Amino acid sequence: MSPTRHRTNALLFSVPRTPNRSCHRRLWLACVVIAGVAAPGLGTGLALGQGFRELLIEGHPVMTAGRTAALVWRSADGRTGASVYAAVPPETPARRLGPASPGDDGQPAGAARADGSTWVIASRSGGSRSRLWAQHFDRGRWLRAERGPSAGRYDRHPALASGGEALWAVWIASEEFGSSGRPGLYASRRSGDGWTPPERLPQPRGEPMAPVIAVDAGGLPAVAWAAGDRGHSEIWISWRGPTGWSAPLALTDDETPDVSPSIAVSGDRWVVAWSSFRQRGYWTEVTVGNPKRGWETPRRISRRAGSSPVALATEGELGLIWAVPENSPASTRSVLRWSRLVEDSWRRPRDLVLSANANIAAAAGADGRLRLGWTNLRGGLTMAESAGALFRDRATELQVVLGQTGDAAPVSSFPPPVVPKISSARRWLAFGDSITDGYTLVGGKPVIDPGYPDNLRSRLGAALPGGAEVFDGGVGGETTVAGLNRFAGALAGTAATGVVIMEGTNDISVGFAASLSAFNLLQMAILAAGSGVTTLLAAVLPRNEQGFGGSRNAATNDLNGRLPAAAAAAGATVVDTHGPFMGRSDLFVDHLHPSPAGYDFLGGLVFSAINALPPEGGGGAKRRPRAPPESWKWWSTARL
Repeated sequence: MSPTRHRTNALLFSVPRTPNRSCHRRLWLACVVIAGVAAPGLGTGLALGQGFRELLIEGHPVMTAGRTAALVWRSADGRTGASVYAAVPPETPARRLGPASPGDDGQPAGAARADGSTWVIASRSGGSRSRLWAQHFDRGRWLRAERGPSAGRYDRHPALASGGEALWAVWIASEEFGSSGRPGLYASRRSGDGWTPPERLPQPRGEPMAPVIAVDAGGLPAVAWAAGDRGHSEIWISWRGPTGWSAPLALTDDETPDVSPSIAVSGDRWVVAWSSFRQRGYWTEVTVGNPKRGWETPRRISRRAGSSPVALATEGELGLIWAVPENSPASTRSVLRWSRLVEDSWRRPRDLVLSANANIAAAAGADGRLRLGWTNLRGGLTMAESAGALFRDRATELQVVLGQTGDAAPVSSFPPPVVPKISSARRWLAFGDSITDGYTLVGGKPVIDPGYPDNLRSRLGAALPGGAEVFDGGVGGETTVAGLNRFAGALAGTAATGVVIMEGTNDISVGFAASLSAFNLLQMAILAAGSGVTTLLAAVLPRNEQGFGGSRNAATNDLNGRLPAAAAAAGATVVDTHGPFMGRSDLFVDHLHPSPAGYDFLGGLVFSAINALPPEGGGGAKRRPRAPPESWKWWSTARL
């Protein structure tokens, strides 16, 4: 890829400081969102911004806070596959990282060491295995990529952290891809010119998901992760002492999914946050403690369902950022909120910014500035930075210095929510991620295509007397955890009488177990079909990588194989959007997203499924879903 430079204006956000707040060390962070705007009540202004490189962003960018800030991200297209890029500092030209061997890179992780170097680690899939590689930036240049630690044929989903003089990596490894390969958690420390032999962490039964790691100033590492099966998962933690890793400690103990952990340490206090399923959605929960003295009882930190928490730490300070759906009918945007820990209590949450994506990445450094980044409407990167410190200044101005400042598309005016009749399924909600939103490439540049919802609207309008409406409810980068949180609001806000749910591919990218994704899709289908809405569950598209034989396609097949059980339990209908795309590289523009022609093809598949439904509306009319039992164990026994 050869990104082009652009000039842009900058948008200023004024974040008022709460009264009676004493001076503290500054906090540096970065959030990954899409199409950010000022939250209500925040002042705005304009200033001249710097140039930037418009890049294809797949997965989450990572920002590190060493002596010089670094921006790392994963980019992909259909010709060269997926690769990791970095810019140090973020506004400088990008450098492609990784070894020269062929293959596709997974999502990167990064850390800044006390010696001023910046480290990046990622997995590379090729042939019949996946290996880790590492590369670091030191004294103004990137050194050659090296082989990372390895514990199996498939090493993937690495996390990286530094503390004191130590640099630790943790990852998931197995001899076969997926849960059938009995994946395990492994950790290794950077020592001299190489990595120490992998150490397997003791862990409970169940597939580990999305491990995270933090290292304190004394070099003590602690790893948190989610693990479970059949849609049930808990948050676990283990730390390394003089004799090895501790027995895993369960921070949660219930019968519902707990996922997406984040961990940070400041002094002798550690904070772990995660998303916990409650009341038909996910809520942000947090605990503070110490590996030696124990952990407090987890507490819910928000009055509204939220997801994607990120724990943040600087010397003497602990904070938390998370996302909640915007409280507006049919809005596809989220509100990023933040709270800091003062003594033993969390301060009242403050709204930072509106985004069109609930996924967040963050890092904390010593310079004290607040930095936010997001993917704008054209798929390019936008970054904002503050003029002062979040803790110290009465008002923190966030100046957009990279990229465009365009807001998300305005939310249309929708009629009041109603309980629709199945026979009147003429108002459809297309609900999903970037494949629903219409992300694609035209002339090598990212654009938002009208996508399959527009094609479906045309087909339904021609087939039904009086026409039909199709609302595009796609959010790029969304997982089923964030999707479930905003699903009920989107359904009610559009007054839809039919819905097409197409999510799950981002769950595979971040390492969620297929059982967890199927559980979340089941909850969405229950919410819709239980209200009389005609409900379609669309299969996850295959990955256009390594001739459609890549390791992530095995995970895709696992998730798709669970959809019939979920649909049957909710009274929904499955749409096969997977098989017709297999082997059709001509329908893709990169490893994941369809071309404009591919979106038209996808619209035809969804239309055919709707057209084949009985006149009463299909799955939702033929069978009313069973009410969720008092005990969640009933659901966990199904193969979801």
